Amino acid sequence: MKRILVLLMVLALVLGMSACKNKETGESETPVPSESASSSAEPTESSQPSESPSATADPTESPVPSEEPVEGFIFPDSSVRPWAASIDNQGEKPFPQGGLSDAQIVYEIPVEGGVTRFLAFFWSADVDLIGPIRSARDYMLDVAIPYDGILVHVGGSPQVLGEIRNSSELETLDAMYNATIFEDLTDDPKNWQDTFTTGEKISDFLASKSYDLTTDSSDALMKYHDEMTIPETNMQANMVSITYSELNRCAYIYDETRQVYFRNRDGDAHVDRNGGDPFEVANIIIQKVTTRKIAGDAEGRLEVDMIGSGEGYYITGGKSIEITWEKTERFGPTKYYDSEGNEIILNPGNTWIQITDGQTALMIL
Repeated sequence: MKRILVLLMVLALVLGMSACKNKETGESETPVPSESASSSAEPTESSQPSESPSATADPTESPVPSEEPVEGFIFPDSSVRPWAASIDNQGEKPFPQGGLSDAQIVYEIPVEGGVTRFLAFFWSADVDLIGPIRSARDYMLDVAIPYDGILVHVGGSPQVLGEIRNSSELETLDAMYNATIFEDLTDDPKNWQDTFTTGEKISDFLASKSYDLTTDSSDALMKYHDEMTIPETNMQANMVSITYSELNRCAYIYDETRQVYFRNRDGDAHVDRNGGDPFEVANIIIQKVTTRKIAGDAEGRLEVDMIGSGEGYYITGGKSIEITWEKTERFGPTKYYDSEGNEIILNPGNTWIQITDGQTALMIL
């Protein structure tokens, strides 16, 4: 308990000043953040925390594995097509988001204006409210298609809409054309951050339209340990702080008793709209990529290099290891390797994959 309090104090110092600044300035009322927000949100070198994991903490202290590391977790099934929902993460209006705690895998990916968006994968329809559903980006296809995932979204960038329009193979559920499975939780026509759906609505719609709901995505799925397995490393990871910009920060605090990380969003506990419980995360992958603004795009949208190779970290059980990632073709799987070239094996439970770029400030303690 004392260590958790210390970590929370460190987290407050990291997030406090920028959080106060955001509350003073308020959120933009435009659906797409402006480029000025992006430029002002860029972290400075003087305030950027170190991204080297600490190796000074005691490596001998290891939690005792519990008999039930994650109760009721539904493992991704390589024979079942998942659906991947684009979920809002801009400002306070979408908070708390719905359904993220039921997703087996969640990607957090930068979009324009210094904010991020979630791409949440579901292999089960037993989910209440999901959302707010937002527009898609073309690099979301890079992530979703290897799982044979059906993208759930509300419109999208010109790049992704052009691809969907010109392809007979890309299957998506767009609220612009399938409005019956979505609902707005407010009566404000100017509120673009209130569109939700449910697992039951999506499942029923797919069945009614005779979508093929079977697949063989085994090459895309990562493997899991049978029980909680602590990495053998001296790099501690009791607190992870990720600052994408002054508009978007998240953090994870490790609970040694439950052997999970509790997630923090912009200085507050990250909770689910369905039940109000804080998110518990078993596995965290930090994947470093390169991003750049699309030339000539008036909204400052990004190109995100999901194809190629790079570095990152795998974090679980209060420990961190350095990893590399590789994706050889656009719709091929992304593979994650440890320092010896072995594919990493996840612990039982959900996984959050943080896609970060050169502007992201990272601290692991």
